[in-house]
Amino acid sequence: MSRVILENVKRESIIGIRYMLSTHPQNYSLKNNIVEIRSRQQKTIKFQNNNMPIEKIIERIIKIKNHKKQVEWILENFVKSDRNSISIEIDIPEMATKIITNYDKIFQKIDKKEEMAETPVADVLAAAFREILLECGVPEKNPWPSEKRFALCLTHDVDELKKTYQYLTRTIHYIKQRKLRRAVRNFISAVPDKLLDKNPYWTFDQIEEIEKQYNVRSTFFFLKETAKVRPFAPETWKHYGRRYNWNEPKIKEKIQQLNRNGWEIGLHGSYESYKSLKLLSTEKKELEQVTQNKVVGIRQHNLNLLIPDTWELQRDAGFVYDMSLGFKGGRYIGFRGGVCFPFYPVKGLLEIPTTIMDISINQGYRLRDFEKILETVSYFGGVCNILWHHTVFSEEYHSWDRIYEKIIEKAIEMDAWICNGRDLTKWWNENRTRVTGG
Repeated sequence: MSRVILENVKRESIIGIRYMLSTHPQNYSLKNNIVEIRSRQQKTIKFQNNNMPIEKIIERIIKIKNHKKQVEWILENFVKSDRNSISIEIDIPEMATKIITNYDKIFQKIDKKEEMAETPVADVLAAAFREILLECGVPEKNPWPSEKRFALCLTHDVDELKKTYQYLTRTIHYIKQRKLRRAVRNFISAVPDKLLDKNPYWTFDQIEEIEKQYNVRSTFFFLKETAKVRPFAPETWKHYGRRYNWNEPKIKEKIQQLNRNGWEIGLHGSYESYKSLKLLSTEKKELEQVTQNKVVGIRQHNLNLLIPDTWELQRDAGFVYDMSLGFKGGRYIGFRGGVCFPFYPVKGLLEIPTTIMDISINQGYRLRDFEKILETVSYFGGVCNILWHHTVFSEEYHSWDRIYEKIIEKAIEMDAWICNGRDLTKWWNENRTRVTGG
């Protein structure tokens, strides 16, 4: 067996190297600044640095709408090859590392933010790198079960279990949209809901029925909110409406029933827990007492994430994966971090970035926009991780539940593996740890 030797690899580029090799299940070794990979031929790859600003390269990539042509542009402009060696005029591993670890700073410098959000720019670089490895005789294997083209991960954040302040806030929302009939209907519905003990936000049975139709199971992230509510600070009022007790009989039985029937129960870390090991550990332990199972996954409430501190705290609290890397508030859909693959931001913790959030519908995104994201993820063979809050399956969110179904149907049509966070993490860790260093 021959080998491919990667020269001039900077030590700080190791994240990029491991990430790029994550879909190449070959053994590799790292010594000093040289990486050796098993292949069918002997070849040397030399990385250079032409000092071209990373923002300029990203701007050029996102200007090209076709992902295949984006990869071809990199290969045509920065790669030179002869019989025994390949010279790459940009340090692809270092650039991928910078995109993954400094994404937010780079994102702020890019004018076309929507285009960048919807382009997994680190994956474009990785795809070019994989083309080079294929030329060197390093075989590639599909990373997903049964050779599926990509993965669709289904998740739900359980923020509140009863409709409270939303009788007011949703009414204001409808008035702003000049939907007066909906505003009146929402406001006056508080009376019959209270009298008849009706709870529009108890939608678990509906979600279960939808997912049973497609023989899939999702992850439910349950919240234990403890953030302070200040009477003269309206932005904190929502914390009150999001307080519920996991040990209340009806709630406890539902959590246990979901767990018994194959759905995953994860922790929706409370608003302040992203910076507190004590809160993360306590919430995890209490949820495990309810489920009688180990809780391995977390998504921070409000996608609160202090990089890399939160990831280190999550790992130290015993979590195996996180899903907090995503665009807040649904302003954008796509790939915060520039990737559609899981990766290890710190040793011992897998990050599965959140790709699409239901609230983006309020920002004007529609089903066709979500399908384009699926097409992008399918091209690169990564993961589309969707977050559909359980509340949006209620009648007041007209057709949002149907959009969720349509995404599942489209993914099945495109030959995706439909999974939850626990199953994805188990598969990835068992099949990728030896090449990613996770």
